[in-house]
Amino acid sequence: SHQPASPIFGIVETMLPLTTEISTIVYECWSKLFPNYVSRRGRFSDPGIKHSSIRDFDMFQTYLWLCLLEGDMAFIEQELLTICIIVFSALNIPWDMTVKGVLLLACEILSRLKLSQKKIVEPYVESMVRSFSRAKLSSQI
Repeated sequence: SHQPASPIFGIVETMLPLTTEISTIVYECWSKLFPNYVSRRGRFSDPGIKHSSIRDFDMFQTYLWLCLLEGDMAFIEQELLTICIIVFSALNIPWDMTVKGVLLLACEILSRLKLSQKKIVEPYVESMVRSFSRAKLSSQI
C-alpha cells in the first residue's frame, strides 16, 4: 500500500540489498563476543554455523522490514519471537546471546540510516529489542 516515493518504501528499497552485508558484520561482532561458545552443531568458526547465523540475521531484517511496511510489530512479536524461542532453545543457544545479537543488529541497521530514516525505523527496532528482552525475562521465570 506504499507508493514508490514514500519514505517507508524508500527505506526498505535501500536496505534490502544490504541485508547479507549487515548480517555478516553483525555475525562477526557477535562471534567475537562469544569466542568460546559451542552449540549442539559446533563452534562459531564452523562454516555451517556461520551460514545459518547469517541466514538468521537476514531473517530478522526481513521481519523488521515487513513490520515497517505493515506498520505493525505483530510479525516479530507473534511469529519471529516464537520461532526463535523454539529453535534456539532446541539448539541450546543461550537467550542472552540472542538478545545481544538483536542489539548488534539494531545498532548496525540504525548506523546505516539517515536521520530522517532513523526517526521512522527506530520505534520498530526498539520494539524488536524490547520484545526479545522481555522474552528473555519471561523465559527465566
